[in-house]
Amino acid sequence: MDDPYRYMWREEISADYPMHTYITKGTDLLGFVRRGTSEIQWFKAPKKSWSPSRRKFRKLGRKEIAAFVKNSDGIHKPFCVIPVDPNRPINILDFAIAA
Repeated sequence: MDDPYRYMWREEISADYPMHTYITKGTDLLGFVRRGTSEIQWFKAPKKSWSPSRRKFRKLGRKEIAAFVKNSDGIHKPFCVIPVDPNRPINILDFAIAA
C-alpha cells in the first residue's frame, strides 16, 4: 500500500445511516474512514462481500486523498514511512507500516 492514488476513494453521499469514505480496489473493500474523523482504518484482508450497489458515491480527488493521508495518524498511515530520527542510519524497526 505504497501509493494511495492507486485505489478508489469513495464518499457515500445519500444514506439514512452514517456515511463513511470507502477505499476500494475493483470490488474489494480495503479500508474506510469513519465520518467525522481522518483516521484511516485498514482491514487485515480485503472484504470481498462488500458491494456499492443501491448507494450513491462521489469519487475523491487527489487533494482530498492527500488530506486524508496527511492527517491520518499512528499505525493507520501506511503510505507515509518516516524514520524516528533522520540523523540516524535507517533501521527497519524504525518504521511504522500497517497493512
